[in-house]
Amino acid sequence: NLSTALLRQERIAEAEAAARRAVAVAPDNVATHRQLASVLALQDRPRESIEALRTVLPLDPEDETVGAELLYQARQICDWNTIGALTPNVVAGIERALREGRKPAATPFTAIAVAPELEGEVARAWADDIERTAVAISAPFVHARDRRQDGPLRIGYLSGDYRAHATMHLIGSLFSRHDRTRVACHAYSYGIDDRGRSRRRVEIEADAFV
Repeated sequence: NLSTALLRQERIAEAEAAARRAVAVAPDNVATHRQLASVLALQDRPRESIEALRTVLPLDPEDETVGAELLYQARQICDWNTIGALTPNVVAGIERALREGRKPAATPFTAIAVAPELEGEVARAWADDIERTAVAISAPFVHARDRRQDGPLRIGYLSGDYRAHATMHLIGSLFSRHDRTRVACHAYSYGIDDRGRSRRRVEIEADAFV
């Protein structure tokens, strides 16, 4: 829990240290190894993340999340032996979850690589789960009756990927291309600030950055 809290504050080194302490205290606990693997993966250290997941897999061979994450990380470094060994089990887990009406452990990003014919169903299952969570914790939103008539339309873009990420490569010039006589664009970030060029571009080109 401490590692997770530190991770959400972008205190990555401290999050890793906390995860390693948790592993040392509870080496037979699946959650501690998974947390360490997640912290390592977020630092683009897939080989170390794989080793952490390999350690935890024998502790609970039936844990579909561990197998799916291990397969995803193995694909990052073209570890074909691991990919070949894990793919049948992960695909079987996807099919089983869909039959049972639950969200598969494998993300849509994994599914599209190993079971493209199931990608649509996996994406819907994940979207449905997100919607259920959001509805359970959100209060109804009511628009104000009095609408602003003056000035341009204000549009807000909410993203966790204002950084060196595929999303930014896709929307790169979006903010600079708005007709400023008609539109004011605000960018809201809930993701990590990698202090890179993509992040700075949004900060500069959006009318407001939060």
